[in-house]
Amino acid sequence: MESTSTTLALVTIKNQSQEYLVYSRSEILHQDVKLILLLKSQQKSTSILVVTKTMFPEVGNRLMSNEINYIDSWGNVFLMHDMAVIHQSGKKPERIKVEKPGRLFTSAGVKLLFGFLQKPDFVTLPYRYMAIETGVSVGSVGIIVKELKNAGYLIEKSPDEYYLVNRQELLERWVKAYKEVLKPSLHRKSYRFIDSDMIRNFKKFPVESWECLWGGEAAGSLYTNNLIPGKLTLFALPDFWEFQKELKILPDNQRIELDVYDIFWEPKAKWYTGNVENVVPPLIAYADLITSADSRHQEIAKQIKDEFIQIGE
Repeated sequence: MESTSTTLALVTIKNQSQEYLVYSRSEILHQDVKLILLLKSQQKSTSILVVTKTMFPEVGNRLMSNEINYIDSWGNVFLMHDMAVIHQSGKKPERIKVEKPGRLFTSAGVKLLFGFLQKPDFVTLPYRYMAIETGVSVGSVGIIVKELKNAGYLIEKSPDEYYLVNRQELLERWVKAYKEVLKPSLHRKSYRFIDSDMIRNFKKFPVESWECLWGGEAAGSLYTNNLIPGKLTLFALPDFWEFQKELKILPDNQRIELDVYDIFWEPKAKWYTGNVENVVPPLIAYADLITSADSRHQEIAKQIKDEFIQIGE
């Protein structure tokens, strides 16, 4: 139940003080006016001053017509004092403008930023092609590009020419959002192999015919020839399950030897992978490995970044 309090207060105008019985309540409704009128009738010489957070206009008019003083936190006031009568009404609470959360590091933002960070010439593409290559809507592209500009990552060189700056900082933020926001939403299923030797022989799998790409440790192995994967990561086109027929796998969330994720980018968009085949673009491989708790994987990630990703300053 909402609390009500009364106390005595002095109001001084032009060096003359006048005592009021203050009736304080956070909200004054029509049903409260009857009680206030009763309180007024019990006071012989002391005027009532109603103090509230917001005085509703109709309630304020009722109080004023009964010569009951009031004041609220927004500056609405009716005060009868021996030295003056003060009246101000119509002031309303300011609407607090709630900023909508940005899209830069939402799933759509992370997908689009992948294009900017992976392809140096991505910034020159029309929005329609940006959308096709990264799997986001054209409308989202416009909003996210605007946020990129506002955040100081995309600088206008001329009306039709932009370039990406602070790329290293953007990369670090992108990697974090990729791991925490986008990648979990892409995860399809976890498996174990019936024959664990399949991990060691992963290069023999006909992933090209399955329209799949190696990510994670397998991609690190293929990009650097310097890592023996202990677990495999496969990226497949959404709703494509051809690989299941040949891999001899069982769903398993405990002894995970294979994780399958959906491809969100357009595989036919000529993403640079050097001469390495059947792998995710190097930025995805880098993000998969640099976020690993294994220091060896982090070393491989840095090697991939140095050799295959053009980040600059």
